[in-house]
Amino acid sequence: MRFNGDVLAGYLSEAPIPLALERYLEAKIFQTLRFERPILDIGCGEGLFAKNVFAERIDTGVDIDPRELQGARELDAYKELIQTKGNAIDKPSGSYKTVFSNSVLEHIPDIEAVFGEVYRLLAPRGKFYVTVPSQFFEQYTVIHQILKGTGLHAVADKYRQFFNKFWRHYHCYEPKKWELKVGTISKKERI
Repeated sequence: MRFNGDVLAGYLSEAPIPLALERYLEAKIFQTLRFERPILDIGCGEGLFAKNVFAERIDTGVDIDPRELQGARELDAYKELIQTKGNAIDKPSGSYKTVFSNSVLEHIPDIEAVFGEVYRLLAPRGKFYVTVPSQFFEQYTVIHQILKGTGLHAVADKYRQFFNKFWRHYHCYEPKKWELKVGTISKKERI
């Protein structure tokens, strides 16, 4: 799989600066990894991440939101798009050598079911790559930092609670806990 070189410029032309910077950093993580085809993107959204990060179309993108999938169709970042939940992907077992999910799992209440589906869909020795927030994510937002910096600690704490509720973050764990959750797949690695 080939990657695009100037992810930041591509994002800056399509998204607000804070989101563009966040996605750029996530892209840099993914671009250090080896992606083998066929590739599945769980929670592909409007396809902007795939379009900016990868120089080739991804094999399959899935998302529950039909409006997001329409955007992905228009960006032409995927060979195939499927409207479904991440725990019910209508593909045969072992269909993908690489499955990835970028900033999605924290929004899914029952992520264990998604992990089970990923395990089912991975080919022998397949790879599952994810980016997810830690328990510190909302603490480093610009607004939270300004509120804390001006001494408004109680307001900053309320903002953190609002932030996670607004963005429907069900899971923001410390890295070790994410490793344990995602690690359930690697412990069952297909051989």
